[in-house]
Amino acid sequence: MVTYLYAVLTVKAATLEETIQDTAIHLVTVNSECSGTVVSPSVILTARHCMGVPVTSIEIGGPDRICKHFGKVIKAKNADLALITVLNCGALPVAPIAASAMHRGDKFELIGLSYDVGWALSQGFVMSSDLQDIRYHKDPATYHVIALACMGCDEGDSGAGVFNLQGELEGVFVASSENNVRTYMVPLAVVKAFLQGNHV
Repeated sequence: MVTYLYAVLTVKAATLEETIQDTAIHLVTVNSECSGTVVSPSVILTARHCMGVPVTSIEIGGPDRICKHFGKVIKAKNADLALITVLNCGALPVAPIAASAMHRGDKFELIGLSYDVGWALSQGFVMSSDLQDIRYHKDPATYHVIALACMGCDEGDSGAGVFNLQGELEGVFVASSENNVRTYMVPLAVVKAFLQGNHV
């Protein structure tokens, strides 16, 4: 069993946005695009629903670094999370994992793939730190998530890391409500359990 938790940020950056961008992933599959975050020098964390078809390529931190060789994919059983091992791409810059979870009103940032503008910064705040149960269309699983208010988040941001203002990973962006009034992330506790090998 491999543990990816508590990795150390390996690339220093001048701003919070640059720090997040360094570890951000643009993930391309056969018929869709998603986002993700590097959580180990060769491992990417993303949303499970992005893994319905094989990955064809990823951009790491921007279009200058593209990887096309992948190994094992691990999918969570009851959480919208997945891990992808990247092969032959060198050591990747790693996002630090937060020690404690955000609370209602706390601000966050994420960088993901916005279909109309490419790599895009989105910002928002935690609407409630209470877990909610949601179920996706045509998906029998029930997922435990936290509601967010996110300005600029869209479909391509699925799988993007949600970061606190210290640049620490707090969760994974996974869904929007039908009217886009609220969005959702897999919370820190579930992410940590998954990264520790408890494939929730």
